[in-house]
Amino acid sequence: MRLFFLIFSIVLSLANCFKAQVLSVGIYVTATDFINKQTKFTPQNHKRYKVKQQYLFNNHLIKVKNDTNTIVLNTDTLYGYCNPKNQCFRFYKQKTYTILNPYETELLLYSFSSLGGYKHSQVSTNYYFSTSTSTQLIALTVSNLKIAYSTNFKFCNLLSGYVNTTDDLLNFNTDTKKYLLNTLIQLK
Repeated sequence: MRLFFLIFSIVLSLANCFKAQVLSVGIYVTATDFINKQTKFTPQNHKRYKVKQQYLFNNHLIKVKNDTNTIVLNTDTLYGYCNPKNQCFRFYKQKTYTILNPYETELLLYSFSSLGGYKHSQVSTNYYFSTSTSTQLIALTVSNLKIAYSTNFKFCNLLSGYVNTTDDLLNFNTDTKKYLLNTLIQLK
């Protein structure tokens, strides 16, 4: 009987890990909308939908297109958006950052990629974090994490034990579908 309950609980936990998580496609006006997955300016009848940033002269504007109309919005008044490929983005200081772990709310990870500005230059990707959905973005380093979470002694100690290099900060567990940092911060 105990074996049955053990197997049942393992199967149930695996089912929760592997269930498909789908985000709402559309624009998130506020951080609260992002937490609650409530979008505005969503695609109609699951038709074509595209968000394009106006980079050249108006990098604070985006164009939202679907089959029937086009809307131009100011990113200074928006939180971000999620596209039909289930990728989420946050607008912050007139730049668009990719949210690497949109299902988390306590420690969010971001990336920002840019060209070096020279002919034949490589794409440079920088990583950031925020302590909640609405706080500022901070460069992702061990020392910045320890400063931001200085009152969470257990997390800071776990960081020292599990993270040896900056690359370790982006370790992703494919079984649990979580970043190591999110697993460590949730250990209480």
